[in-house]
Amino acid sequence: MRPLLLVLPLALLLAACGGDAVALDPVAQAAETTTKAGSEHIEFVGLSTIQGQRVRMTGSGDFQNEPQLGRMSLRFTAGSRSGEITEVMKGWRVYLTSPLFAGQLPQGKKWMSLDLQKAGKSVASTSAR
Repeated sequence: MRPLLLVLPLALLLAACGGDAVALDPVAQAAETTTKAGSEHIEFVGLSTIQGQRVRMTGSGDFQNEPQLGRMSLRFTAGSRSGEITEVMKGWRVYLTSPLFAGQLPQGKKWMSLDLQKAGKSVASTSAR
């Protein structure tokens, strides 16, 4: 279950960006328009397969571009399991909390963090091998 929890935020980011390399020009134009707006509200629905398990995700969030801050709630169902994850983003760091993390984090801790720049470099170096 732990790999699934780590992949969910990345899957969400891909889903929020469209995840479609074919549509780069419209996506780039949308990103430019969004950046000029200064902030945005998102709502999404996603369906993915992670490690052979179908995962349905829904959520919403609000973000501002300068400084880069945001908050998003995500609900998911994976087989018979379901849950909710709250994400707070500041720059390239994502903070996550969920009842699903109980027993997985050090005693007294409720939040975990993920540095998206480091995670991206790690994925890039692994795929280059």
